[in-house]
Amino acid sequence: MMTKDKPNVILVIIDALRAKEFYFPDGKKPNTPFLDRLAKSSYVYTRGIAPSTWTLPSCASIFTGLLPTEHGLNFANSKLKSGVRTFAEVMSRNGYRTVCFSGQPLINYENGIARGFDELYNFYKPVELPFKKNVLDLKKLKLPQDKGILEIIQYILEISLGEGNVFKNLINMCAHYNKSLLGFFMRDKGAKKIIDAAINWIKLWQSSEDSPPFFLYIHLMETHEMYFPFAFYNILYSILNIQKVIKYLKSVRITHFTSRNLVEHYYFEKDVIEYLRGLYKKEIEYLDKRLNLFYKFLKSQGLDDETVFIITADHGQQLYEHRALGHAMRFYNVNLHVPLLIRLPEAEFKTINRFISLKDLPATVADYLGFGNKTLGHSFLPNKMDKYPPYVLSETIADPIFDIKMRNKNITNELDGLNNKIISEYMYGGLSVYYDKFHYILLTNGRREVYDFENDYNERTNLLSIGVKELPNSILRVVEKEFLRLKIANMLRRSKGVIK
Repeated sequence: MMTKDKPNVILVIIDALRAKEFYFPDGKKPNTPFLDRLAKSSYVYTRGIAPSTWTLPSCASIFTGLLPTEHGLNFANSKLKSGVRTFAEVMSRNGYRTVCFSGQPLINYENGIARGFDELYNFYKPVELPFKKNVLDLKKLKLPQDKGILEIIQYILEISLGEGNVFKNLINMCAHYNKSLLGFFMRDKGAKKIIDAAINWIKLWQSSEDSPPFFLYIHLMETHEMYFPFAFYNILYSILNIQKVIKYLKSVRITHFTSRNLVEHYYFEKDVIEYLRGLYKKEIEYLDKRLNLFYKFLKSQGLDDETVFIITADHGQQLYEHRALGHAMRFYNVNLHVPLLIRLPEAEFKTINRFISLKDLPATVADYLGFGNKTLGHSFLPNKMDKYPPYVLSETIADPIFDIKMRNKNITNELDGLNNKIISEYMYGGLSVYYDKFHYILLTNGRREVYDFENDYNERTNLLSIGVKELPNSILRVVEKEFLRLKIANMLRRSKGVIK
C-alpha cells in the first residue's frame, strides 16, 4: 500500500548503454541478474530509441519532450531555450521534491538542462594534477600513435627531462594518464558514491514528517569510455587476458574514442576488440550489482511498491562496429537503440516491441501520474500505443568536438593536426528514422542509408542498393520537413565562425 497520494519516481540514465548487449548480442550477453529480475515485473520496451547520438541533446530531449532542433541545446556553449518546460519543472509544479545525482558534467544549471531540480549533486571530477608550477603543459603533449609501450615510456621520460622539474613531470603524467588512458587505479566512475548519496538522501527524506514525494534523477557513467583494464571489478578478467591487455593499451588510446573517427579510420586486431567489448560487459555487470544494492535498500524500506523505477540510457556506443569507437556522430543501431525498463508500483509485466522515442518519456510518466497535458510529447504507456506515432526520429545537428575545434583558436590535444578545412567537411548533421522494420539514415552531406532492423541489426547491407520500399507519403512529408530544419540548423551553426 502506498503511504502517499503520488508514487515516487526514480529515473536512472546509464550513459552509453546500448541495447545490443541485451537483445542482439553477438556472443554471450552480460551477466545481469538484477536487471533480468526487474524486467520480469516491468514494462520492457525492446525498441527504445535515443533522441540523439550524444548526451547533451539527447538528455535535453528526454527532459523536454522536444527534438534537438526544437530545444536548441546541441553544443558545449548552447543553452536551453527560455520558456521550455523541463521534466523536473513539471514534477516540481506537481508537488514533487526534485533531486539530481550525476556523474555527467553536462547535467548542470548553467546550460539550463538541470532547470527545475531543487538539488543537484554532481560527482564528476576532472583530472587534478598534483603540481601546477615548473611543469610541462600536458594539454599540448601528444603520445605517438605508432609506437609500442616501451617506446612510449621512453618518449615520456625524454619529454619529462626537457622542461620543468623531472620529478613533478613524472608524477603529473602518472595522474594524467591514469585517468585518461590506463586507469590502473580507478575503482569506478562514480557509481558507488552516487548510489550511496542517493540512499543517504532518501534516509533523510524518510526522517522528515510530511515529506512530499520525490523525483530522483541518477546519471551513471560506467559504460561511457574509457574502459579501465585493471579496475577492481575487471582485474581477474584482465589477468586472464594479459596479452590482450597489452595490445589494448598499445592500440586503443583516448584519441580513438573522439571525433577523429569521422576523418581517420583505425585498424584494431580482432582479439583487441573482443577484449574491449568484454570490458564494456564488465562495466554493465558492475552497474548491475550497484543498482541491485540500491533497489534492495528501496525494498527494505517498503519503497519499491511506492515508486516508479525507470532504467534507460541517453544513447548507445560503437565498439568498432562500422570501424569506429565512441558515439558522437554515428547513427547506427548500436548508438541509438537503448534499453528501457519501467517498473510501476503495481509491478505489471509487459513487453512492448514497438519503436518508441525516449523524448516521450516525460509525457509517459506524466500520463501515468495523471498530470494531464502538462508536458510535450506522446505517451507510450501500453494502453496508449494505438495512438503513438508509427515512426521515431533521432537527430544530431553537427559534431560537438569538431565544433569546439572550429570555435576555439587553441587546438585541443585529441584534434591536433586536423585543420578547419578538413573539419568543416565533416560538420554534417544527421536524421535517423525508425519505421516498420526499417532504419533510415539521412545525412546533410547527401549520404542515405536504409537497413532492415530485424534481419540486419548490425547494418551491413544498405538496402538502397537493391531498391528498398520508400516511406509512406504521410511520414515522408514529416521527415522532409524535419530534415530541412536540421539542414538549416547545421548551416547556421557552421556560419558563426570562431569563438574569440
